[in-house]
Amino acid sequence: MAESGRFRKDLYHRICVHRVCVPPLRERFDDIPLLEDHFLNEASETLNKTKLTAPDELFPLLSTYHFQGNIRELRAMVLDAVSSSKSTMLCLKPFRDAIGNQIVNGVEPLDLKRFKSEPGSLVTFSQRLPTLRQVEELLIREALEKSGGNQTIAAQILGISRQALNNRLSRKKAVGSGQ
Repeated sequence: MAESGRFRKDLYHRICVHRVCVPPLRERFDDIPLLEDHFLNEASETLNKTKLTAPDELFPLLSTYHFQGNIRELRAMVLDAVSSSKSTMLCLKPFRDAIGNQIVNGVEPLDLKRFKSEPGSLVTFSQRLPTLRQVEELLIREALEKSGGNQTIAAQILGISRQALNNRLSRKKAVGSGQ
């Protein structure tokens, strides 16, 4: 606008002194609890409801999400959850619906052709390939860690049902105990 003459150049140079780069929410998961609390207050006030309590599994669930819509998407999720809640506990269904669709169906389908031993690829291999059982165990362990031990969220991350995850965990325990 300054170059086209629609904005004064001297004003532009006065306000352009400091640049603030705010990374997207998907890179700032530590901010989610603070933002969720703010949006929870805001939504409660807007909808004339008393402030609801967020369940313990909310933050591990949100930390698995990519937030394509950034902070506005989180705000919309919280507003939807507050409006859907019938008790003093925040309803998780709106969050699960949005996150489940992304994780299970995938925002972008994975291109398996790109998974080669090249720098920057999602998966790299050494000379010796791991067995399928080893890879499955590593994936399950990582999903459980990312979900804070919540099996429902871990199953969503892995793109399987909770029952399928339970079956795999049971099978692992049976093999580990020698049964």
